[in-house]
Parts: sequence; C-alpha cells; structure tokens
Amino acid sequence: MPGIPGLPPAQDVLKGAAIKEASKALGATVAQEAPIRSSAGLVYRTVAALPGGPFNVGRSGRAQVRPDGSIGLGVGDYRLGVQVFCMAATSHSPSGNTFNLAPLQGKWADIIAAVQSRGTLAKLSHHDLQMLSWQLQAGIKYEELSNRSRTLIDQLVPEYRPRLNQSYLEKIQSTWAQYASKIPGVPSLDSMIDQLGDAGRAIRQIELERNTLLGYQNDYDYVARIFAPSGSSGHANASSTPWSVVADGVYARLLNEGTYQGPGTLEIRVLTNTASQLRLVVATTMLKGLGGSVVAQAGGVPGGMVGVPNGAVQPLGVAPDPPTPGPSPSPTSTPHCDTAATGGGVDGVPGGKTTHPFTHENHPGTDVFAPRDTPVYADVQPEVPVDELNKSPLFHAEGNLGLPETGNLKLLDGTVNVQPWAGSGAWDWGGIVRLTLRYQGGSGAIYPINVEYLHLITKDRHPRNDANQWIDDKGKPIGPDDYKGCMGFGDEIKNGAKLSADDLAKHPLIGYEGATQTSHTHIQAWTNVNGKASYFDPQLLLSSS
Repeated sequence: MPGIPGLPPAQDVLKGAAIKEASKALGATVAQEAPIRSSAGLVYRTVAALPGGPFNVGRSGRAQVRPDGSIGLGVGDYRLGVQVFCMAATSHSPSGNTFNLAPLQGKWADIIAAVQSRGTLAKLSHHDLQMLSWQLQAGIKYEELSNRSRTLIDQLVPEYRPRLNQSYLEKIQSTWAQYASKIPGVPSLDSMIDQLGDAGRAIRQIELERNTLLGYQNDYDYVARIFAPSGSSGHANASSTPWSVVADGVYARLLNEGTYQGPGTLEIRVLTNTASQLRLVVATTMLKGLGGSVVAQAGGVPGGMVGVPNGAVQPLGVAPDPPTPGPSPSPTSTPHCDTAATGGGVDGVPGGKTTHPFTHENHPGTDVFAPRDTPVYADVQPEVPVDELNKSPLFHAEGNLGLPETGNLKLLDGTVNVQPWAGSGAWDWGGIVRLTLRYQGGSGAIYPINVEYLHLITKDRHPRNDANQWIDDKGKPIGPDDYKGCMGFGDEIKNGAKLSADDLAKHPLIGYEGATQTSHTHIQAWTNVNGKASYFDPQLLLSSS
C-alpha cells in the first residue's frame, strides 16, 4: 500500500506481474508459433532387427511418386532415392551420420515439406530450395523474402501464401504488445529480452538467424558456411542406422552417406497386406493421409518426414528424388520402356549384338548394340578361371594380370559407383555405372575387379549425335529437354549400394542404353596391377547369352 515503508508502489507491483505473465506468454508463443519444432521427442520407435528376413528390393512391387509428392507402395522392400535438407541452422552437418525418423512438426511444417517435395519433383536447384527452407524455418514472411524465394513460393505453394503474411518475430512481438498495452510504462520487448530467461534466449537466437538470412539472402555460400558448418559430434556410420516403425507393418530408415546436400536413400519395408491397402506417404505436400499408413503425419500435426540425429548435428528434411523412384525407375512418358527389375540377354542386353572386340581403337572393352531405350542388366560370372584371366593380354600394356592363384575366383559381392567421372567426349558420353566386384581366390585373398557400363541414358545425359545435337530414339534432332524415352538407373543402382553375389545373380537392371549417336552400351573391365589401372577383355567376366 502506498506510504508503507518497504512496499513498492502499486504500479510497480502491477508492472512486475504483467512482465511475469508476458514472459510466460512469450515462451508459449515461441513454442507454439515456431515454423518448425524439434522432433527429438516424437521419433518413431525402432526395432533391433528388421522383421521378415533380410532386406531385398528384388521382391518389391511398383513404387509411384504422385504429383502431390506422396509415394504409393505395396507389400515389399523398396530403396528410394531422396534429397535431404538442413532443418536446424548452425548445427553441424556430418557425412554419413545416423538418423532416426520422426514427423516434421510446426506451424509452417506443411509449407516447408511442400516446398521441398514439389521443388525436387520439379528438378529445381537444391541450393534455391535449401535457402527458401532456411528462410521459412526462420519465420520470414513473404514480403521479406528475396525475389528468387518469392518466385518459388508463387510457383510451388501459391495456396499457402496468405499464411506467410506475418513473420514469426512479429507474432512474438504481438504477444508482448498485448500485455504491455494493459500496464503503462512496461518496457519494450527488446530492452527486456535479457531478463526473460529461456524465452529471451530463444528470441535472441531467432533474431540472429533472421538477420543473417535477411542480410545474405542472395549469398548461399555464406549462409551455408554459417548454418551448416562441417564436422560433427555425431556418429559417421550410416550403415548402422536403425529401422523405424513408421506405421503398423511399415518400417523405414534414412541412409545418408553425405551431408545435408545428400545423396540420401530411404529404405522401406511394407510387411502386411493391411498396410498395402493403404497409402504410404513418404513426403506429403497435400497433407492428407488415407487410413493410418502415413509416414509424414503423426499426432494430428501434418508435415514432412525428418531424420533426427543421434548427436549435435542437423536433422534432415526428406523429399523424393524426381521422377518415379523405386523398382520401376524409368522416368519416361512412353509405354515401351521395359521397367523389369531383372532380366538378361547378350552381355545383359536383350536382343543385343556384340560387334566391337576388346582392342577396338582406344576404347578397350565390348560394344553391345541394340535399339535406343533397350534395358541393360548386370551380367557377371559367379566364378572366373584364374588361368583364363592370366592369359588375357592387357590393353596397351605388357604382360598380364599375374594373379597368384589357381582354380577359380569366386564372386563375393559388388559395390555400385554411379557416374565415377563426368562423361563429355564421344567415347564416354552418357551415364556411367561402375560395379566394383570382389572375387576371392583359393588362398583367401580378395581381388577387386571393376566392370563399367557406359553410354546409358539419364535425366542429365540425354542422347546426342556426333555433332552434339540432342536426338530422339530415331536419331532425329530435338530440343535439349524434349527426349521422352527411357532413362535413369535401376532400383539397386545407387552410389555405395552393396550387392551380394545372390543379388548380382538375378541380373539387376543397370539402366538404358543409347546416349550416343549409334545406340550401344560399352562394357569395360579393369583392375589395378602394380598401382595402375589395367584393362582386360570384359568377356571373361560376362555371362553372354
């Protein structure tokens, strides 16, 4: 009461109470209005072992990416290429970290998921999509975005634009203003932030990230250095990633050998018939799940799926690679493409004709000719006689392989390397797939031998003639983006993928031949001899039929 010594004036009491209530409200606003929220407490439960036996994409059905970014799957195993995005500014971005899966949540989680999914399906620049993702994560409103980011909003998520009219910081400031207006003399939010505990510290971080993005919206490299520094306190061991139970009878895990820029792989097992009748959504943009089998939605809060790290590193947003991933990888609009996951033929090419021998000109290997868009399948021997290998001359080199073994080498497994170099000349143009095969001799020694497939058609390397003109499946000149034939790699052809001898015995799809003027695929084989790549006749390794 006024006039009693030791008691503050009533106005100060009211002011203090108002500040206390405002601080509480601020904390609630910071949490509830956050564009994205931490998913660490919402991770799907994991299992010690994958039910149903070893993972095997050879028994999968057809996977289909729909225009809304969802992916439909039936019973089976799937390995899907995905693009990943940084979802936490200033956290480290390691290579090959392990992640658990969780739903992405927050006020703008659905918008961010839509930007990432629709953007990757539209084949837009990862840098542009990542910059816009950071801006949205920081709660920057439409009017504050760069011209490029506003264009992306208009192109990708126009229906969400009205929700971007107020920034995250403005919502926080509005909460303070509501309380400050009730008591005269309440200080400004900025002058009180350092006295507001956790809420104040969170607001300072929000302001810091926001100011960085507003000041450097057109400088991706600078923002990436600040928001995604290299190094990690996590575990660089992607192969140990656990399986998450994302729905009843549905298991998934994110394998990411690289950083927040990928490349990533999402492995999924759909185990039950019940699950197969529902729609499994890997990264949703329409944000509607049918039934209960929805990876990207949990607890009634829509959003995309996110990889939650096991250390102080970045969680990753997940969006499907364009176009249709999975066991039917061909992104083609024509009905004639053979999308079978396994097959065979002459050196792995159905109806193929081998005409060029190993020593042809300066391009060692075998040329297998067939019509453009013909599938190419892996076709390697499970056992190879050592004496046949050692009799084979080396290309433009003296001697032979000189393997210190007798009997046969037995195939153990192979590792996939997609595009080990960037083909540009007439001799190496097109998509390239290398299989590094491990053969074991009777002594127990392991011998890595490489088989490479050249001149495959990919979304980045369409067919062209010797005059560097783009051509259709009949060789007629067309525009650079007009090719509508078969393209892309097989479901199992992912960088770093391990294929067992049994997997290779099924002759998995490599890709489609015909990226050069005369439609063929070139197959070559080499191994290191005395530290040098030595080419030998690939027919010794191929099961030509």
